[in-house]
Amino acid sequence: MSVPSPIIVLVGGGHAAGKHTANKLLVEGLNGRGITDSHPVHSINMDDYVKKSDGDSCKNKPSRFDFAKLKTDIFELPSNSIVIVIGLYALYDKDLRSVAQIKVFIDSDPDTRLIRWIKRDIVNEDPNSDPSLSTTSNLETVLNLYINGARTEMTDYIFPTKEFADVILPRGVEHQSVNLLIDGIQPLLNIKPTHGITRNILRPKTFRKEKFDNEKGKFYELN
Repeated sequence: MSVPSPIIVLVGGGHAAGKHTANKLLVEGLNGRGITDSHPVHSINMDDYVKKSDGDSCKNKPSRFDFAKLKTDIFELPSNSIVIVIGLYALYDKDLRSVAQIKVFIDSDPDTRLIRWIKRDIVNEDPNSDPSLSTTSNLETVLNLYINGARTEMTDYIFPTKEFADVILPRGVEHQSVNLLIDGIQPLLNIKPTHGITRNILRPKTFRKEKFDNEKGKFYELN
């Protein structure tokens, strides 16, 4: 007899692709449909699982994350939970992918992501940004991070995880695509989909791989 486990949604994508926005809209949508009354949502940011390190050797590599602790924490949550894991490497770990019911990759072109990054960290759209830093110094920092690390990290490690996604959002996060994702979550909780259009949106738990590969093109991109 299998032990009940949380519904796990993995949301990956590049730097400033919109992962936090997707999480926010998912939580709001689940709340709005009353799903969280019986299925609490737990959002997990992978940034909270960066290992303490004395050097920079793992700075732009997946090995800087403590996947073992992440998985342990997930399965310590109540079995009726909906767990949303967001991060650059949300789709990286094989074991985590194998237990996740929904795997999402937010795809966005490099220019768009860089602009979003600049707006977030420089134009003070982020309430946590440091107002004492000058715009010039901030811009230099962001560009250095992008050119000397993030760009290569995206190519070498993050972008390849796209192939593991059940759903790809090619234009970033949109309300319609988030609503469709929630429609895909509801049957996993034995709740009838609100819009009744989820048949080919997400891969069922028992879907044979070869059949899924044949059908991918029909529903791979939601927006």
